[in-house]
Amino acid sequence: EKNASAKYFSRWVLRFVLSQDAVMSKHVLNPVSGLRENLQLTTIKEKIEAKFESKVQVIVSDENADAIVIRVRLRYTETELASLTLKGPHY
Repeated sequence: EKNASAKYFSRWVLRFVLSQDAVMSKHVLNPVSGLRENLQLTTIKEKIEAKFESKVQVIVSDENADAIVIRVRLRYTETELASLTLKGPHY
């Protein structure tokens, strides 16, 4: 099943490396508590996924990692995949 779903993802990945200082210095308002909290990688991931709906796969590094990395990969529908397959293997 894992290999079957892998065919729907582009083999190209956008890789963003973020400054740990920049991420940790940002604060966001918690809508439940009303308090300002440090920006979390899961928040960034959720915002990207919400913006692009089911069109992307977002993978984030662990927040304690030396380098903060966000990877974004396009996700194709069955129709898009069929169209790309007809054009050749360069997707």
